[in-house]
Amino acid sequence: MLRLFLFSIITGGLFCSADDGLMGNKFNLALGSFLVDFDTKMRADSPELGIGSEIDFETDLEMDKSATDFKFDGTWRFRPRQKLGFGWVQFNRTTSVFRLDRDIQFGERLFDFDSETGATTEQRIIKASYQYIFRKKENAEYRASIGVSALRNRLSLFYNAVVEGPREIRDFSDDVTRSLNIPVPLAGFHGTWRVAPKWYLRGDAEYFYIDYQQYEGSYTDIKGDLFYAMKRWGFGLGYNYVDFDMDVENRFTDRLLEFSGFLRYSFGGTQLYVAFSF
Repeated sequence: MLRLFLFSIITGGLFCSADDGLMGNKFNLALGSFLVDFDTKMRADSPELGIGSEIDFETDLEMDKSATDFKFDGTWRFRPRQKLGFGWVQFNRTTSVFRLDRDIQFGERLFDFDSETGATTEQRIIKASYQYIFRKKENAEYRASIGVSALRNRLSLFYNAVVEGPREIRDFSDDVTRSLNIPVPLAGFHGTWRVAPKWYLRGDAEYFYIDYQQYEGSYTDIKGDLFYAMKRWGFGLGYNYVDFDMDVENRFTDRLLEFSGFLRYSFGGTQLYVAFSF
């Protein structure tokens, strides 16, 4: 039975007064640093070996819990009450060689206790949305939106094989990669509040849920910031929290579906950014 629920409440938006320079411009672009703390778990199943092991990236794979990268956001106002929004952020983490403290099954591969192992992971979010301003006041602006987020999640495990003989040979001899790439539709409402001349409070709260065929999961994105707007430039400081939870039940009858298992991750942290409008 199809049960698909899409909901997004966005309490973030644009500047609210025409006498502030950024309000009337077509393009608003923001680029900043994003310092986050991760909590990531994954299980990759196999048609031959069955249900895989639950892997904690930060504990089992010894990945850094914290990471810093760039985040890019922007809007294009192509009509007085209509605009397009877009955003991008990506995190790549790598662990050097370490020894496993337990046996792990990842996909079709078994990694034995105390074997030398390494890992790399990529997590990327690309957003696009159409936004309509349905209410505008002197110190506030609200709008509705529909859009989509393209989520890319990839984990690779590799191990160091040991061949015993006259001489011991060590070399990375095998690796296993699993990816879960999924589009997430979004719908929402937006708003902003001017708290002082040129100062604004903004925030976002997005939610998505799906329970359809072999997919069951949710996506949550909450953020807020304090922004200072000048004529062309501005800067802001905020906090962003993202939670993604997806279970995929693949009976391995569909060869186009590469992933079976689950992926759960959350990250949250501070954003410091500058914005430019023209």
